[in-house]
Amino acid sequence: MPITIAPTVPRGTVPQLQHYYFSSSLFVEPMREDIANLLTAFTTVYAREPLEPERPFALFKSIWKSEGWDLVHLRVVDPRGRITFLRTVMRLLVERMDPAEHILIRVGALFALYSFYTIQPTHVDNLQSVEYITFTIDAYEQMLAFPGELQPPLKLHVTYIISELLSHKVIELIPPSTLGSHNPRNLPHTMPLLTRDVDYGQKKKTGRPSQLDYSQRSEKALANLETFIAQGSTSNTLNPLPISIQNPPAPDTYITIKRQLKAAVAPEALKAAEDVTMQRIQEAEHHVKAKNLIIGEHDGMERLKEAAMKPDGLLGLVVQRDPSSGND
Repeated sequence: MPITIAPTVPRGTVPQLQHYYFSSSLFVEPMREDIANLLTAFTTVYAREPLEPERPFALFKSIWKSEGWDLVHLRVVDPRGRITFLRTVMRLLVERMDPAEHILIRVGALFALYSFYTIQPTHVDNLQSVEYITFTIDAYEQMLAFPGELQPPLKLHVTYIISELLSHKVIELIPPSTLGSHNPRNLPHTMPLLTRDVDYGQKKKTGRPSQLDYSQRSEKALANLETFIAQGSTSNTLNPLPISIQNPPAPDTYITIKRQLKAAVAPEALKAAEDVTMQRIQEAEHHVKAKNLIIGEHDGMERLKEAAMKPDGLLGLVVQRDPSSGND
């Protein structure tokens, strides 16, 4: 069968960017600059205009349009990368709501996040949208406490926007930022290689190795072994373990996160998550039984059902370890 050389993109179509482009430095760094320009323009005009402070969101809306953000959702329309694009932009806006930022920058970031989410085209069949805004638990708690740091009229506008987000249940909670719970963990996720001056070492010769090559490789391996033994090191210097394995978290870390999660999430949301978990485990159990993969008796599903009937639910299966008893 003859092989035909052809481009990967059909003729006459627009090339589509891979989804990981929108988490790389090629996109993240310019987007951070665009967000900084938008928020700087808002803080400058808000502090300068004597009448605008009474209508901060209307002022922000005019700046939003003048900076071209009202058409931002038409910049990426291909489904391959659109979801990553939306999530990356919202994550970059959430990071500007950090308490270390100027208070007007935080207000502008909240206005921008609310505007970016609400103007998503939801009635276009081939244009995807995201349903939730992702917050870590600590960022979520900081957002809830933010209105207490403001004075009218900013306090009224910020309180209204936060209440709208909560009432429409568009916030998705993940563990604290200290655990690196975002995916990808950091932004930007990848960095381009901007230089071509890469030293790949001595070019490997073609053909079978000669006796001289075998001899040189043996001498080099022996010299490396002698050097390693001479160092007298018993540590794993050749292949160090990840930091998370060398320095494991405290035993009660999960317990603390569980308490924070139960305090921040409504009981009905936890109950819905438990129902989905039990349904998936039950489907998995039926699957392995059908394949005859279970050996012996297992009471996993019974334990889940018993835990679901208790006040703590499935989260009650993990409890504080008692050092004196040696059992969980």
